[in-house]
Amino acid sequence: MPTTLIAFLGACTLIAASPGPSTVLIIKQSLHSRRSGFLTVLGNETGVFIWGVVAALGLTALLTASEIAYDVMRIGGAVVLVAFGIQALRQARRTKGAAAPGGWESTGRTGWAAYRAGLLLNLANPKAAVFALSFLPQFVPEGAPHLLWGYLPRP
Repeated sequence: MPTTLIAFLGACTLIAASPGPSTVLIIKQSLHSRRSGFLTVLGNETGVFIWGVVAALGLTALLTASEIAYDVMRIGGAVVLVAFGIQALRQARRTKGAAAPGGWESTGRTGWAAYRAGLLLNLANPKAAVFALSFLPQFVPEGAPHLLWGYLPRP
């Protein structure tokens, strides 16, 4: 058990430390305000939780069994990531050279928008999906309750 825990923690650290679209969004939102950055992180972590619950409820098995379901998820995620990229480019053009305040005050973006951006980006992020649906199940003890552990055991 201690060897498995050490391997799990090491792998999680490496995966979490590799930057991805969520990291970029969190940094971008944090430049608007600390509040926006915090709410984006909260949305991102809600997405992590949702991935774990969905994996525990059987999405892993569905994606393994259905090529169509896998393609829908993969293409849908890619579309959302491209949409976020286009939105970021548009916003960068509109705010050329504008300095962002750094406090908890509002910057014109609602808290809901920052939270939603973090949540949607995480749910569309292939790294988050792979982590929850294929990586985590390797560490589930045999016979453990699925929802308690947050993912399905390997077949």
